[in-house]
Amino acid sequence: MAPAIRQAVETAERKQIGHVVIVLDSPGGAVADAEAISELMHAARDRVTFHVVCTQAISASVWVLANAQRIYVPPTGRIGAALVFWQDSSSGNPAVDQKFNAALASEVASLASSNGHNPVLFRAMMEPEVPVLVARAADGTTAVSTSRDVPGAIGYTQVHSGKGVLSLDHDQAILTGLALALPSEDPAQIGPLLGIAGWAPAAGDPGRRIAASVASASTRLTDQLAQAEQRLGALIERLNAQADRIDPLIADFNASALAPPASRLGAIDALIAAYEDYAKLTKSYDAAAAAHARASAALYEFRRVKPPEIEAPSTARLRTDITDAWRRAKEIRAQIAPRGARPARPR
Repeated sequence: MAPAIRQAVETAERKQIGHVVIVLDSPGGAVADAEAISELMHAARDRVTFHVVCTQAISASVWVLANAQRIYVPPTGRIGAALVFWQDSSSGNPAVDQKFNAALASEVASLASSNGHNPVLFRAMMEPEVPVLVARAADGTTAVSTSRDVPGAIGYTQVHSGKGVLSLDHDQAILTGLALALPSEDPAQIGPLLGIAGWAPAAGDPGRRIAASVASASTRLTDQLAQAEQRLGALIERLNAQADRIDPLIADFNASALAPPASRLGAIDALIAAYEDYAKLTKSYDAAAAAHARASAALYEFRRVKPPEIEAPSTARLRTDITDAWRRAKEIRAQIAPRGARPARPR
């Protein structure tokens, strides 16, 4: 989504368009992607106004809401439930996850507050055990609170008990003041709602073209990375299989140490031939690893996030014991075979 936001902002600035509308229908995703989007929106907020029509904004997609100046919700819209795991829900460390959530909740709540939203709501979406109530005053005004001690309140509506993380439906989003109601998810309805004359999609509807272009590019880069990973995995399996074939050949070579030199040629040649195949596979692996690194860098650059640091599997290098055995075999063969003779490949 970050590439689409970037292109939308660039298009808006080039065409002197003051508003960017994001129709958000997201079940969530990676925090790194959410933060990349957040950085782009935050950097551009003085140049364009971000409007978010929220049909679904679950988990990491609340970063987008926090950076929007205006939020709208259609009748079926849902917002919230942004519990984050350091690794995943089954393997993460609960204590680490709790601290991770608290730090991110503070960050997102601060962003939301800077855009005119109540930070309590965003904290409650990300941190368990944060109750949410709406206090009602005699003059009809309301205020969001975490307790029943709002001065001048004559009544309270409990929106969230504090069990788990906050999730808001259409009515709750309106009640808490987080969003304005839209009859549907059609962005064309925003203009009349705000009283903005001449509200209409930019000529050529660049938003749809940007979305389609970004989706196509993302699919292409993701497929390229998947293919590179598949090739890398296949070469790792072949390297491991070849190493398994070499192990008994090393054993035969070592066992022939006391045999007459001429009778050792069979074991020596078998080991040398197997090693040469192993070396070729290693070169293929190195090329595949480089291609994988390029594909990974291209995708992460496109997504505007930092790629994870991944160590190359140990099978990327020739095993020391295999290399040592090959060198000894080559030295012995040079001593007992005619100069210039090539090892005979076993049939």
